[in-house]
Amino acid sequence: MFAKQGLRGPIHLDAVRDVHERYIFVYDCNPRLGGSLPGLILKLALQREGLRAETLVSIGYRGRIVYPDLRAKLEELSKMDLLYSRDNQRGAYLVPSIVRPDSYDLILLNLEIAEIRQFIESGLIHTLSDQDQTELPGIYV
Repeated sequence: MFAKQGLRGPIHLDAVRDVHERYIFVYDCNPRLGGSLPGLILKLALQREGLRAETLVSIGYRGRIVYPDLRAKLEELSKMDLLYSRDNQRGAYLVPSIVRPDSYDLILLNLEIAEIRQFIESGLIHTLSDQDQTELPGIYV
């Protein structure tokens, strides 16, 4: 339909799943890749490797999260048993972003809703590059 109208390139259609696992499309179409794409690509890649990736929540997409000392942040998450790895297939996974140096998209994998809320409220992600965004008002669980 879009190609017939002359559009070439990526598009993004927003949708959510209801309690019956049916997709409900939100009437929003953007001529670009959406913020959920990194999470969906990660989920497929992990599953292809035989790793568990059942649920995911993408937080701070488009490089909004900046960690100049990535190693320290990974160690912090690992000590708290919140870093997704081959040995711990639940927790935070940081996807590098090309938006700005040292920036990441944060994806939470296989956590329960209460754990996601606790993670968001814990302050662990308060190193966002835009300090006005530290409350993450757009995340609802």
